[in-house]
Amino acid sequence: MLFILVFECLGQAGKATLSGAIDDPAGLPVPRAEVKAEEQSTHALFSAASDERGEYRLLGLPPGQYVLTVAQPGFKTYRQSGITLHIEDRTSQDIRLEVGQPSQTVEVTAAAPLLQTATGEVSFNVDRNKVATLPLDGRNFIPLVALSPGVALPGGGSLLARINGSRPRTNEYLFDGISALQPEPGQVVFYPIIDGIEEFRLNINSYSPEYGRSNGGAVIVNMKSGGNDFHGDVFEFFRNEDLNARNYFAQAGRKPEFRRNQYGLTLGGPIQKNKTFFFVDWQGTRLRTGITRLSTVPALAQRQGIFTTAIYDPATSGRTQFANNRIPATRFDPIATQVLALYPAPNLPGAANNYTRTDVEPDSQDQFDTRIDRYFGAKHRVFGRYSYLRDDDTPVTPLPDGSGSITSGVISHTVTRGDQVVGDYEWTVSPTMLNQARFGYTRRSSNGNSLESANIQVPGIPASSFSSILPTFNVTGFQQIGPTAGANSQFATSVTEYLDTFSIIHGRHTIKFGTDIRRESLNVIQPANPAGAYTFNTTGTNKTGITASGNAIASLLLGQVNSFTLDAQPKALQERAHIAEFFAGDGSKQPGRGLQPEHTGAGFSSYRARSRVLQFRSSRGRSLPHRQHDGGARRLWNGLVRADRHHDAVHLAAISVRADDRLAISGQYQCRLHARQRSISPGDATRSEFRPGPGRFRHTAR
Repeated sequence: MLFILVFECLGQAGKATLSGAIDDPAGLPVPRAEVKAEEQSTHALFSAASDERGEYRLLGLPPGQYVLTVAQPGFKTYRQSGITLHIEDRTSQDIRLEVGQPSQTVEVTAAAPLLQTATGEVSFNVDRNKVATLPLDGRNFIPLVALSPGVALPGGGSLLARINGSRPRTNEYLFDGISALQPEPGQVVFYPIIDGIEEFRLNINSYSPEYGRSNGGAVIVNMKSGGNDFHGDVFEFFRNEDLNARNYFAQAGRKPEFRRNQYGLTLGGPIQKNKTFFFVDWQGTRLRTGITRLSTVPALAQRQGIFTTAIYDPATSGRTQFANNRIPATRFDPIATQVLALYPAPNLPGAANNYTRTDVEPDSQDQFDTRIDRYFGAKHRVFGRYSYLRDDDTPVTPLPDGSGSITSGVISHTVTRGDQVVGDYEWTVSPTMLNQARFGYTRRSSNGNSLESANIQVPGIPASSFSSILPTFNVTGFQQIGPTAGANSQFATSVTEYLDTFSIIHGRHTIKFGTDIRRESLNVIQPANPAGAYTFNTTGTNKTGITASGNAIASLLLGQVNSFTLDAQPKALQERAHIAEFFAGDGSKQPGRGLQPEHTGAGFSSYRARSRVLQFRSSRGRSLPHRQHDGGARRLWNGLVRADRHHDAVHLAAISVRADDRLAISGQYQCRLHARQRSISPGDATRSEFRPGPGRFRHTAR
């Protein structure tokens, strides 16, 4: 069971809240005033009534431009335009009515206050104009996250931000309220098209209870939707090496090729005015990057068995030296001859780094989004979205046949696909009750293949996944023949998620509770060397006590394997996790006093329980003492309240259950049930090592 501090929780996930007090000219509250907020693009109407204290609260408002209208008999109708609400805003807008007839209107054109006084949440918001106009390399919004204090990108092209010093995989990425972060290996399924983003928000600290599972921060993205007017655009962005300045340290000649074209379109509008809307977008990315690889390959004399160092015959007693250090062609191993044929001839002088290859690495990506919104009157609203991504990347290999070790970027021809389905249903039960239910399915797959259907087959290798690929031949001092370790893989992960959040206003309390249920799935096949990896060095043709003797190519020609490894994985590893989280929060208003927590955190799973210190600070900024007993649900957390004279809200800080079971302060309760299931037997993934004796690719188990 997880007890966490909570602030005033007035809305649903990804939605905004507009609240305030309505007074008459004398400053007295105006009860039972009719309050309406109309969203300008869809004309969706949200209504509430002020209570006996003149306070009103509008829950679950989609981000956008609003017109606020207040009507009450005996007063002029108040109408304010220019109110902009963003994701997760908790905006306070107080209103003072003027005496008069309701047929008379007081027009006010003013933005809502920028200072979010209704919450202590620390966040960073970027609207659609900034997302679309700020320069972004690759048209990805993540670099904008790094503009917020406490956020850093690791560098090297990584798009997984570190928020408040946490590991990137502990952050949460929510697209339209559904998680887009895959649990393994902690990657985002896709990054939305810039032109399809309405806005995004980064919650850094002290955020609402439904985001309590995040250990770092929560990146919340709202995708665009259609409105009553048709809108769209067509775009293309490109980069070309001819437009780039030459690197001062680059070699003479043509600049390395770098060409990136990103083009696409967006379109949104009404299907039925004021009721049904659509939005679609598509983006294609074509990247062509010139890559140069440098390798060491055997010289022509070495291919003929002629060497400049002493070469000894491992088949003779005491290892006698070959005449003129030349291995007769009749002694060449037939498999070694096939391996040597895969090496290209040197195209640079010297014995080392004597081969260079320059080619273009193509990367083609397509993605699109489709969304439908439907309003069933003022109480029921639904929307559905489907997003798709496909990325096809083929790396430049060191050798023309596809062999060689690649140490960065994609290591094989890789096709990545991402899918996300989101459904949302909002039900305004009454002006004081709102329910939001969401369903999401997110999947990411990545399949890599390299050097399949190879012509070189070594007898005696046990069949396994990817057993038809070319084995790896590591020749010390030379570029390897065969694929990079782990280049052939089949990887798929998915998250099925259901969320339900219910908010109710009761007196001075705004109570929120709900659940987040997830099923996580992981299927992976990625043996490092499924067809075997052979290592050749000088030990096959040297002689003990003779320095600088032997040669790795000579050992290859004679079939003298120094070591052999095989990674056999006959079927996929299948990880399954079932997670159920429950949360509740109570934001209350009381005159003159407020709670302001500083740190919060605790956790529980089916395997272990963790807890961290709760700390409060007084208005003077010094730490306040507290006690905590780890004894199941019977805990004692003592805190102190801090006066807030500028706002009459009390942010409930913690749950305190005393030894006599009396409830001291009610804030948030969150329970997380976490169960993992792993479907794999001990024999599903094995690794074998062999050290053969003298001879031609003989395999003797060690």
